[in-house]
Amino acid sequence: MLPSPECPAGLRRTSRSGTLSGPDAANATAYVIHGEAAVAGSATDADRTAASLEHCNEVHLVGRLAAEPVRRELPSGDLLVQFRVVVERRPGLRPAGRRTPTVDTLDCTAWRKDVQRSLGTYAAGDVVEVTGALRRRFWRSPGGPASRSEVEATRLRRLQRAPERGR
Repeated sequence: MLPSPECPAGLRRTSRSGTLSGPDAANATAYVIHGEAAVAGSATDADRTAASLEHCNEVHLVGRLAAEPVRRELPSGDLLVQFRVVVERRPGLRPAGRRTPTVDTLDCTAWRKDVQRSLGTYAAGDVVEVTGALRRRFWRSPGGPASRSEVEATRLRRLQRAPERGR
């Protein structure tokens, strides 16, 4: 259940009514924070919110593979598979007045062996679902320190094969 606009961020209104006590009980609103009850306006509300909310770095993409995945062996000996996913933006997320589809091309990496094996059977144009986290990698290059942001895939599955060309 998504929070209502008047509900504090990260909280959701309870569906059960309960008895609230205290000086502001008549005007208080009950919320649930990860299963723990809280009362908006109470002295411990901010403390409970800060203690109960967890940070979240989750990415879920559905799009087409832009090209064949590229396997790279790093100087450390680790195997890295890089790929790009092209995701079309929904009409409501396109720039104002733009009717043609707008796409985002997102760099992804696969460190996990099971994801790397799956990528070995996929081809450019396949529609895939990627679940993972946004990461920023740092390394030393001949020009100095370098970095890049990418989606680190922890799960991957093909939703549709690319149409075969030449038929």
